[in-house]
Amino acid sequence: MIHIIEYVFCALLFLIPWQARIVLFPGVLNGGSWEYGTISLYATDVLFFVILILSVVWAVRVSCNECAENRHCEPRHSGAWQSTSRLLRRFASRNDRRIIILVAFAFLSVLWSTYHGVAMYAALKLFEGVALMFLISYLPLNRTRLLWALIAGAVAQSVLVVVQFSTQHVTSFLWSGIAPQNPMTPGVAVIEAGGRRWLRAYGSFPHPNILGGYFSIVLILVLGYWKDMTNAMWRVSRTVTVSQYAVVTLSVSLIAIGLFLSFSRAAWIALVVGIVIWFIQHRAWQMPVVRIGGAAILAIGILYSALFWPLIASRVTGVGRLELKSTSERMQYIRESVALVRSNALFGVGIGNYTAAVHDELRPNNPSWSYQPVHNVFLLVFAELGFIGVVLFILLLRQLATRNSKLLILNSALIILFLFDHSFWTLHSGILLFWLAIALQKNQENKGL
Repeated sequence: MIHIIEYVFCALLFLIPWQARIVLFPGVLNGGSWEYGTISLYATDVLFFVILILSVVWAVRVSCNECAENRHCEPRHSGAWQSTSRLLRRFASRNDRRIIILVAFAFLSVLWSTYHGVAMYAALKLFEGVALMFLISYLPLNRTRLLWALIAGAVAQSVLVVVQFSTQHVTSFLWSGIAPQNPMTPGVAVIEAGGRRWLRAYGSFPHPNILGGYFSIVLILVLGYWKDMTNAMWRVSRTVTVSQYAVVTLSVSLIAIGLFLSFSRAAWIALVVGIVIWFIQHRAWQMPVVRIGGAAILAIGILYSALFWPLIASRVTGVGRLELKSTSERMQYIRESVALVRSNALFGVGIGNYTAAVHDELRPNNPSWSYQPVHNVFLLVFAELGFIGVVLFILLLRQLATRNSKLLILNSALIILFLFDHSFWTLHSGILLFWLAIALQKNQENKGL
């Protein structure tokens, strides 16, 4: 049974980037489509339900087997009782308690939200991500296999990204959840350089920024695994073969190319910060293999920078027409979030109700597409869950980082992404990626080495 659960988890990790869904209740605002008010059933939601049901069945079976081995099994000594007691003791830990309180407060915010259905849907999405994190933490799963599924999904995205950037077109596929994108269409994420509009690769994500965040998180998760593989390969026992090491190195190279072609500045910074902290913690500069690999990566980076310098310069300097427009819009979103925080400081407007609150309180007559979340997770949580919610969220991140050195690396990168994007709080794939990354990093076991 546990192997079936593991395989379904691997499928979910591989499919995180894919947006295949059935729209149950389309969101409508000012007569136009309202994505942040749309209620959908994603393919990965189905996998979550399968995992949840199988996990319950597995837990009951294990408890029954333990009880059957003890014929004089009393309720307080039964496997079910012991399993429940262990689980409650784990939940009683400070970190888990804060997570549970945060989720409970999110559900409570449905009561004072304006759009109760949208708020309940957002709270359920948060619950889904947290539940998956707990399941990975407590089930006896092979984390190395799960990490490989995540790597395989990222490599597939990298191949798709290279094709999209090379053809300068995003083609939709049936049941893939990919929307067609053309650089000449207004509103599509592009870079203006050399008198031309260059399409930023989307992969199968709804925007290049979350694509870049996805690649940077996967690369940071792989860092620890790659280090362990490097050490294992040079042992006398040679528990890792050269071919296995080559596969990981090639995968990392492909994912790095995908990250580069997303042209996400926040993702670039997040990865650099994560790598610097990792180097300092592990004294990685003392490893010959790391020095060789670092030199190779640096050479590739210099080569790509030379090939695409006009595009990089446009993104880095931020002086182009579209870059200035993007900065202006982000500043507008920050001002709107501050206004909502001032009027709803303690409890917020309710989870998932940010864009609706902007419409109701600040800009009631604008087109539906203009209502966007602030590109800052901390301000967004503050506006939706108030002072109580944002304090719980910050304390959770802080405690996770101080408890585990690996989580410090991941959290540092996540904080960079949180400061410049909203996807990890508002979008289905972003929510799952955030909580699953936390689970994989804090419980990483290299059983395959």
